[in-house]
Amino acid sequence: MVEVTLDRQTVAKRGIRLSYFTIAWNSLEGLIAVVAGTVAGSISLVGFGIDSFIEVISGATIALANDG
Repeated sequence: MVEVTLDRQTVAKRGIRLSYFTIAWNSLEGLIAVVAGTVAGSISLVGFGIDSFIEVISGATIALANDG
């Protein structure tokens, strides 16, 4: 059996990279949802897109607070 030891700095860097990926993903998701919802006339799809942008703000706050 192999034991893997990771230090705190390595794990923290992985977490920050995951936060940045999540920000990018939610930005793309929100943009697509708002455009598609507008074209389709779907208020729920537009709302889903806006929610994605709120998640971007949340993720950016966490990433920037811990990136240092």
